[in-house]
Amino acid sequence: MNCYKFGSCRLLYECDRYSDCIHNTKEILQILKFIDMTQNELQSIYRPEFVFSNNKFYSDGQFVQLIIETKKSIDKSNIILIEISSLKEILFENIYFQYNRYIHHQKRNKNSKFNETNTKVSVQNKETLLNDLEEIIKKFKNKIVVLIPHIDSLTCGNSYIPNRVIISSVLEQISIKYNNVYFFNPMNYLDNDPKTIFQLLDNVPDFEHYSNQAKKIIKKKLNQFVNNIK
Repeated sequence: MNCYKFGSCRLLYECDRYSDCIHNTKEILQILKFIDMTQNELQSIYRPEFVFSNNKFYSDGQFVQLIIETKKSIDKSNIILIEISSLKEILFENIYFQYNRYIHHQKRNKNSKFNETNTKVSVQNKETLLNDLEEIIKKFKNKIVVLIPHIDSLTCGNSYIPNRVIISSVLEQISIKYNNVYFFNPMNYLDNDPKTIFQLLDNVPDFEHYSNQAKKIIKKKLNQFVNNIK
């Protein structure tokens, strides 16, 4: 079976085609909007700041070709894997940008077009996340969908990260509602210890990336999970 995945480096399942640098539902809905556009429409909304895959900045022709190939890959896929890891949204001139890439772009470009006037930074709540997911699932009603939240664990303050709790809860809620949707929670397979599941920077968990051991575990368990669905 063919698969397509939307997510980050934490989405440890091998698909020939994928949209990486994806962290929230708005970015996914935007791509699904783009693949229904004509080439002329895509060229008209192109921005040189676009980053949609592999940290690359695309020319207008490359951007159009990327969207065309994305549509082909999604259309022929039987399984869609979706990792939602953030509720943060960056809206610039009616286009959503990935938060980390936005910050990276700001630091590298002294003449950046992003500013407080034309750029809106916001955070989704449970209701908007749920509504977005409903819309995404409708787009994939004839495909198997696997939903995956961000990894979470007790922080140094002995509490969970609130936004990640919301994400996990809503993804599981959606999976219960739809027969073609499945929920894979990485924390079902890992110890609740930030120093073992997260990469350590100067012996401090970065709370973003798997440790090498956790990565091996989740890669194996996710593959088993998806293969059992097939």
